[in-house]
Amino acid sequence: MNLEELIRRSPKPLVAFVVLTLGLIFMVLFNPPRTACDKQFDYFVESQVGFLTPEKGSKQVKPIFGQVYSNCKEGNSPGACFDLFLGVGKMLDELERFPRECSSVVAGQSLVRQHLVASLDLMVKLAWGAEAIPTGMTGKHSWFDASDFRLFCRTKAMFTRLYGEESLKAFREKLYLELPGAVDMSREAIWSRSIFSSNCQPGAI
Repeated sequence: MNLEELIRRSPKPLVAFVVLTLGLIFMVLFNPPRTACDKQFDYFVESQVGFLTPEKGSKQVKPIFGQVYSNCKEGNSPGACFDLFLGVGKMLDELERFPRECSSVVAGQSLVRQHLVASLDLMVKLAWGAEAIPTGMTGKHSWFDASDFRLFCRTKAMFTRLYGEESLKAFREKLYLELPGAVDMSREAIWSRSIFSSNCQPGAI
């Protein structure tokens, strides 16, 4: 007995029930219901319009992250990095509002990972310096003041919260290879002279 004959011989209510059940299964599989975390992420995206995401209805106007990132990287000064650090701080404000149970949803978003990684990468390189190898606490932080250092700590903490300690370690080791002069230094010397070794505990900042 083939499928067509089986369907023809089956009671119509049973066939309707099976079809409806299969339809619901496919709907759940291919269009799962939105969770509270998904809805909160929608709000996050809206909060980042103009900084990480473009203005609605205006694809011609790019978000400013790329421009202020370039300004900060090239200028390497408090004034050049003001707009970037201000925007990153607001981004972290919104990310810190997510409950812990939403971490997997947030971590899976390329919008978050891309900009969080870029921000942390640049902060470490700015604190290290373009040429001089840092020595002492002042060298570790370059021109960063207390608020800039707190922003670094918040960025690092959010990266760790979303992607885990092991991912942070892998990110850090890869970044060490890109720091000026680090290729001729031991792993311990790089660690002790980088901003990563500074204490981010509240009482230490």
